[in-house]
Amino acid sequence: SNKICQNYPNNFNFQTIITVELETSTHIQIKVYDSMGQEIDTLVDKKLAVGKHDIPFNGEQLAMGNYYYRMQIGSYQQVKLMQKR
Repeated sequence: SNKICQNYPNNFNFQTIITVELETSTHIQIKVYDSMGQEIDTLVDKKLAVGKHDIPFNGEQLAMGNYYYRMQIGSYQQVKLMQKR
């Protein structure tokens, strides 16, 4: 099945990587939100090929704290926490 990994490193300072492994070529969307639920960034919103994709997120300009990324692959959604230190 499609696999969405926890960002690494987590806790991050400047940049962190979200890894996605796809069994089928499919449309994927990853958005980043702050702790108040405000959307900060869209990291990807397109069809990706089968295989492993490392998607970088640069949080250098962000304040320290908790952030969330929401991934949607087809009808499947998942939210994960990432921490800026």
